[in-house]
This record gives sequence, structure tokens and C-alpha cells, in this order.
Amino acid sequence: MARSEFHAQLAALRSHTLELGGLTVTALERVIGALQEDDHPVAQEIAAADDNIDRLHASIQHDAIVILAMQQPTARDLRAITAAMMIAGELERIGDYVAGTAKLICNELQEPALPPAHDLYRMARASRRMLQRSLDAYATQDADLARRVWHDDPAIDTLQQHLYNDLLVTMSHQPNTLTRATHLLWTIHNLERVADRATNICEQILFMVEGEWPRFTTEHMSAAGTENALLPGEETEHDA
Repeated sequence: MARSEFHAQLAALRSHTLELGGLTVTALERVIGALQEDDHPVAQEIAAADDNIDRLHASIQHDAIVILAMQQPTARDLRAITAAMMIAGELERIGDYVAGTAKLICNELQEPALPPAHDLYRMARASRRMLQRSLDAYATQDADLARRVWHDDPAIDTLQQHLYNDLLVTMSHQPNTLTRATHLLWTIHNLERVADRATNICEQILFMVEGEWPRFTTEHMSAAGTENALLPGEETEHDA
């Protein structure tokens, strides 16, 4: 096979992985809206559309394995193929978290409504932004952006803990909201996992670009700090 055809296969694999990322970001955006509006029909559509994400993920895995078998690539080409496979896997799992959240929204509950959880929507938007920026880093092979996105994760963890604490207090004082509050706990968990998967994507990007597995230490985390982590509307000059 000519080298030009091999490069075309690599480009197609990357393009399909970004397409999968686009489907996943769109699904996440839609489920955030459905969550805010308690929109059951939209939530049902989101849950049903997860099959599209699964099919594209399977296609990417198949194409990557064929390239590996036929070309036996080395060095950066090999890292690019394995990164596409791993990133596609992370995106498929994010799709599962989105579908799971959509199914929670679809449940009809005969319980009192809980007060609006503004931090929940803040966390949702921050998780979506991390995912989008991780895909931007993959599209441009920008290792510096991947590192910045990785350092955004502590802010998500902080919001998760605050929301957990608040809901546990609510559950103890209002036992007639237990099911609704439990569904929110699962939603919070799913959003936190979206952010974690985005950091995994960033690690794959760093390995693909630099050839070394990133070693983030406690010092790295402290240097970033939860107060410095990026949340929606807090772009730095690098993002301008």
C-alpha cells in the first residue's frame, strides 16, 4: 500500500473519531437542556440515539485494527492509531453516561420537586466545556491545551462534593424526596465521570504528541488548584 494511502487512512480514522466526539458533545448539550427543562420527550430521543454513538465507535475500532494489521505502523503513527482507539472508547463511555442521565430524566416521580440546583448546571456546563476542549486539543494536536484541560478537573470534583453534601442534607430532612434526590446523585456522578473521561482523552493526546505517558503529580494538582481551574466563562488569554 502506498504511503499516501496509509496517510489517508490515518486522516479518515482521526476524522471519524472527531465525528464521534461531535455526536457525544451534542448529546451532552441536549441532555443538559433536558435536565434543566425536565423535557421527557427530548430525553427519550437522547437515550435512543446512543445506538448511533455505539455504531460509530465500533466502526472506528474495526478500522483501527485493520490499519494495525495491514500496516504494522511504528512510532508516532502507531501512537496516533492507538490514541484514536482509546479516545473513541472514552467517547463511547461518555455517550453511555449521557444516555443513563437521559433515562433518569424520563422517570415519572410522584415526589415533591427539589429546589433548583444551580451548581448542578454549572457542573454540567463545565464538564461539557472540558470535553469540547479535549476534542479541540485532539483536532489540533495541542499538548499545551490538553494539559490545561487536564488541570480543570479538580473544579469538577469540588462541585461534585458540594452537591453531594447538599443532597445528603436534603435527603435526611425530606425523606419524601429520596428517589428524586438519588436520581440527582446519579446525574452528578455521570457528569463527574464525563470530566474524568475528558482527562483520559487529554492523557492520550499527550502520549500521542510527545511519545511519553504524562505523569501528573500532587504538585501538578496543587499548582493548578481548584480555584484556578477553568469553568465556563473563565477563559484565559490562551483560549482567546
